[in-house]
Amino acid sequence: QIYDLPIKQVVAAANSGEVTLPYAEEGVVCNSGVDFDTLSSSDARNLIIQRLTDKNLGRQQVTYKLRDWVFSRQRYWGEPIPIYFPVEMLTADGGGSPLAGDAHRIVYEKPIAVEESELPLTLPEMTDFHPGDDPQGCLARAKDWRFFQRDGQW
Repeated sequence: QIYDLPIKQVVAAANSGEVTLPYAEEGVVCNSGVDFDTLSSSDARNLIIQRLTDKNLGRQQVTYKLRDWVFSRQRYWGEPIPIYFPVEMLTADGGGSPLAGDAHRIVYEKPIAVEESELPLTLPEMTDFHPGDDPQGCLARAKDWRFFQRDGQW
C-alpha cells in the first residue's frame, strides 16, 4: 500500500477466519451487491462473465503472457554467461575423471572466460529437459559438455 488507498474486501475466506487484505484466494463474495454476495468466488466469476456476455460488454478469454525469451531462457538454462570453472580432482593421486563420478571439486573462485573465438557457446544436444532431482537444472546432466579438459586440466 504505497499510496494508502483503501482496500475493500470483496472476497472472504470460506472458513470465515480473519484475512489479510488483499485476499486473493477462493472464498465467498461479499460487498459486491445482492446478486453476488454469498456466492462462491467461482460462481460469482461465472455469473459476471455471463452477464457481460449477455450485454455484449465482454466475454470470457484466457490470456497468456509470454515473457521475454531471455528471461525464460535464464530461468531454465541459467545465466548465459560464457564462463567456466576448473575442476580439482580429489582422488588420492589427483587423477581420475569427473565424468566417471570420481571425487572432485569445482573451483568457483577461479572463473575462466570462454575464448572469444569459441563464441557463441553451443549448448549440448539433449532429449530430456526435465529438471530432475538436481537443482542445477538439466545442463547438470550433460556431463560431456559440463566437464572437459583444456591443456590436460579439467
